[in-house]
Amino acid sequence: MSENESVRISPVPAWIGIILAATWVGAGAVFKLMEAGPNDLPPLFLDRVDAWFNWTTIEAYRWAVTIEIVIVATALIRPRIGWILLALQYVAFLVILMNLQLSGATSCGCFGGVVPVKPLEMISVDAPLLLILLFTKPWKRLPKRAFNPMPWIAIALAAIGALWAPHHFFTTNMDDGRWFAFWETFHEGHGMTLVAKQNPDERPPPGPEVVQNDGDPKGTKPEPPTPPPVDDFVMLDPHSWVDQMIDQTQIGTYFDGDVFALPGTAHVILYRRNCGHCQEHLMELALNPIPDQQVVLIELRADGDEQLTDMIDMKPQTDFMGQLKSLPKGYGLQTPWSFEVEGYIVTSVTDVRSEMGD
Repeated sequence: MSENESVRISPVPAWIGIILAATWVGAGAVFKLMEAGPNDLPPLFLDRVDAWFNWTTIEAYRWAVTIEIVIVATALIRPRIGWILLALQYVAFLVILMNLQLSGATSCGCFGGVVPVKPLEMISVDAPLLLILLFTKPWKRLPKRAFNPMPWIAIALAAIGALWAPHHFFTTNMDDGRWFAFWETFHEGHGMTLVAKQNPDERPPPGPEVVQNDGDPKGTKPEPPTPPPVDDFVMLDPHSWVDQMIDQTQIGTYFDGDVFALPGTAHVILYRRNCGHCQEHLMELALNPIPDQQVVLIELRADGDEQLTDMIDMKPQTDFMGQLKSLPKGYGLQTPWSFEVEGYIVTSVTDVRSEMGD
């Protein structure tokens, strides 16, 4: 191809393909951040990143959002490189979606549990977008440009924002001590240092004395403690519950109601309403009850779960049914799990899902 011919090739089709593909990936990243949660990520993705990087579910979720945002920013700012990243992203999407389709999954989790999209439906969108991107031949249509540091600075700033967003808009009970908590910790420590360095003469005077009904001054009335913020997502660690009173475990912390309303001795099952493994396990218990033992069912809830189809069509005879408090993005635990309680003490826990072979 001559130089004159290359000049006549319009970059507009390539830009159209890049913008369409990037917009769709960006929309997915936003929905993952605002609506979806770690439990919506495909099992194949979670298994691979656990094997390759030893990432927790929380880390996998945050990195998935971060990587998608960075790819979109790169595609729009430096399209000659970004289109390659976009294409690789779509290939990864299609591999995961094909795996979900072959495994019989009913939702890909791309837009969260409350917006179920079947894997085949998502394939019908992703595959054409990848073909459009490749058909426009961005490697030929996009002109080469002289090196300019400004686009790379913009990409670096976008990357910083992409790292920050999944930590600012998504909080968990596992955040203490992680790198992204450093800034808040620094500010808190800095604020405490400032208070400590105040001149005693410049400090505000103590508040008025509070006189109780008996007429005795009791000093300044303390301010009520500020309740801790509610986490978006809580990782549950059943193994840490063993030999603990149930009210001292995470069950006691997040139970919706009085945890001592549960039977003191029982077989407790943690389940989700949209969990196929839970459906299978509870059906098995309904057909083959546990003899001479009280059974308790506790549902793990996330906001919006009431809109999901309840797959639990058969339950064992139960002595108590309850749920954990609904959190914006729920609880990190591959259900079902069960644990034994004797005298309100957790004596053992069982990863039922693992025993079922998944």
